[in-house]
Amino acid sequence: MIKNIPQSTYFYEFYNANPKGKRAEDCGIRALSLALGISWDEAVDLLVPKAHKYKDAPESTKCIVAVLEENGFIPVKIDVRKGFGRPTMCHIIRERPGYIIVGACAHHFTCAKDGKVGDTWDSSTRPLYKYWIKRAE
Repeated sequence: MIKNIPQSTYFYEFYNANPKGKRAEDCGIRALSLALGISWDEAVDLLVPKAHKYKDAPESTKCIVAVLEENGFIPVKIDVRKGFGRPTMCHIIRERPGYIIVGACAHHFTCAKDGKVGDTWDSSTRPLYKYWIKRAE
């Protein structure tokens, strides 16, 4: 049983596809699960062949990006101008309504779908280093 489920906010809703309810060390799998509308196990099954191909951990950035791009997600360059901070998922959700967004912040992957970040904690205000988008169908 998961304890201390965070409160939903305007930009955040609790989401955890992990069948055992774990909330750590599988963020990329959970983000792929939400982004692609598949189970946690199906997300792992997509990552394992990439791990073999790249000789890297299944949840490495390289493997996750390969699966995202194979499924039609487009990388978006983040242009950080002097005097401005990095965008957050909240900013991107507002800028790109109607898109599924997978974001990478410090040591974490997260996903926004239907205008809300789905995650085991509210990562909606963390600065993004990279993100990928795909128009929601």
